[in-house]
Amino acid sequence: MTAGVKENSASPGAAPGLASQPQPQYRDQQDKEERVINAVDLSLRAARSALARKAEDLVVLDVRDLVSYTSFFVICHGTNTRQVAAIAEGIRSELKEESGIAPLGIEGLQRCRWVLVDYGDVIIHVFDEAQRGFYDLESLWMDAPRVPLPEAEPPSKPAEASSASTARA
Repeated sequence: MTAGVKENSASPGAAPGLASQPQPQYRDQQDKEERVINAVDLSLRAARSALARKAEDLVVLDVRDLVSYTSFFVICHGTNTRQVAAIAEGIRSELKEESGIAPLGIEGLQRCRWVLVDYGDVIIHVFDEAQRGFYDLESLWMDAPRVPLPEAEPPSKPAEASSASTARA
């Protein structure tokens, strides 16, 4: 090891400087299934929050069968450092408000080139475009299945609401 260089024991896909987390212990199969459902829900909530802030090329990868330190990666990028910060902070604040869940850690907000938001079972990677291309996590984790993203709900049309009230009259 070179002097002044810290050895990184984290697995690929984890941000530099973060050590791997131990595999969670489950009470029984039902506990494991509930935790997976919660992790899927959390990853999809994070994805919706990122998309609301115009995140680009968002993917959710199911890495449960590939790593022991997390279940899902949410990967996206912003077009500039302000947008990267807004996406990461927006996810953090929305999940805190909606679910009362705070991240275990956030790395990279100082430079906003690659921000990692760690929720344990879900790790969110928000890159700027250049860093995302350089690290190319999707290729690194090409064996991970992609989680389908739910379709955006179409906005309700005012004409439908008024015709429904007219029908009742």
